[in-house]
Amino acid sequence: TTAPRGGTVVDLASSNPAAAAIKASVTIPGGRAQASFQIHPHQLTSPAAVTLSATLGGQAATAPLTVDPARLNQVFLGSNQKEDGRARPNIFSGGTSQVGTLLFDGNAPSGSVITLASSSLAATVPASVTAAGQLVSFPITTTPVTASTPVVIAATWRSRTVTARMTLQPPPTLTSPASSTHFAAGHVVIFHWHTPAGL
Repeated sequence: TTAPRGGTVVDLASSNPAAAAIKASVTIPGGRAQASFQIHPHQLTSPAAVTLSATLGGQAATAPLTVDPARLNQVFLGSNQKEDGRARPNIFSGGTSQVGTLLFDGNAPSGSVITLASSSLAATVPASVTAAGQLVSFPITTTPVTASTPVVIAATWRSRTVTARMTLQPPPTLTSPASSTHFAAGHVVIFHWHTPAGL
């Protein structure tokens, strides 16, 4: 059934406005059978159950809703996506600067402090980073390595820890003929670069 000419006002209510607020009413335009309204969830520290209700002519309809607190979701290291959108391994040359990014489910409240840690001295991160919103980045400082070095970067917030693994590799090396090798004039001498796996 569509609303009459001039529209129909439907009363709205939230059983828990501190968790999810809605406006007091919504008007269904004349000739229409539905109308939309916004739900404004608030920052919480634990899940909250909410019942939304709409009342028209003494008849009410309800809908359940659960508002979850923001939580730490994932750590991204460097640019871990190829141009085609697929993920690629977190393999970097030791001694290069990298960037880590934290992704949240929901928006972290302004001033949220996330604790950071690294499993290896070959890659250092700040002790913490302050977030506000869905994303926050932090620097990763790496040192040159002589062998493949695995590292785990960890971030902790609200008793939840997420991790990401990275591997630091030695820089490419130039392989040249032995110093005692002799070549006749006019011969071509070839030098080879050895690039560690993943770089």
